[in-house]
Amino acid sequence: MKEVYERSFESVFRDMNMIYEAHEANKILFEEHTHSACYEDTEPFLNRISPLYQVCIVSDADEAMIPRFHEAYGIPIFISEHYQSYKNDADNAMFKQLLDRYQVDPSKVIHIGDSVTDVVGAKREGITACWLNRNKRSWDHKVAPDLVIQSLEELEGIL
Repeated sequence: MKEVYERSFESVFRDMNMIYEAHEANKILFEEHTHSACYEDTEPFLNRISPLYQVCIVSDADEAMIPRFHEAYGIPIFISEHYQSYKNDADNAMFKQLLDRYQVDPSKVIHIGDSVTDVVGAKREGITACWLNRNKRSWDHKVAPDLVIQSLEELEGIL
């Protein structure tokens, strides 16, 4: 992802006749991304479910972009950069590694995500796909999520 953004910055700066280092712009972008705030329901949700369930994060972001809130919970993270795979690619490497690490049947796993790639990748591997639809958007895709919630609190009753 870092390479993609850097090439994009180079292209934009060149096309706009801007004099700025693409590497520096990329560094700022990645650093700012690590300061992203959690939704207000995220940490209370993790506090309640982490003692009861195996929890991990599966992310298409590079490690340098990941906020560090998960470290307080001891939550393992599966990152595209490490597996050279994205959640919705044909290999499904991250989801396969997750299932292998936990030695669990896919039907016993719920993947909570807010994008089409989250739903499609999880379902391809036989994992229950929960679409976190905070903005009440409509779903216009062939592969449908198994569950739809608007907040993490809704999921607690389902678990």
